[in-house]
Amino acid sequence: MGEVVPAIIGEVVILVLVVAVVWAVLREFVRAAIRIVVVVAILTTIAIWLGLLDRTLVMDGLVAVGEWVMSLFAPVRDWFGSATGA
Repeated sequence: MGEVVPAIIGEVVILVLVVAVVWAVLREFVRAAIRIVVVVAILTTIAIWLGLLDRTLVMDGLVAVGEWVMSLFAPVRDWFGSATGA
């Protein structure tokens, strides 16, 4: 019985130290996460307000890329069509 009480007290002290370290790490993580979320929310709001995320600028960009890719494959398509007689 003489060793049990100091062992329990030692375990409680170690547990308190571990909980304190975990609590401090989690607090810092939450602070960093909140900063990231706030920055993303602000940038998203600005992008929506400027029309970057609606169907204007994004759609125009996608159409331009699609037309460029199709123009690259047009000669191949024409050559393949003439080679097969289609």
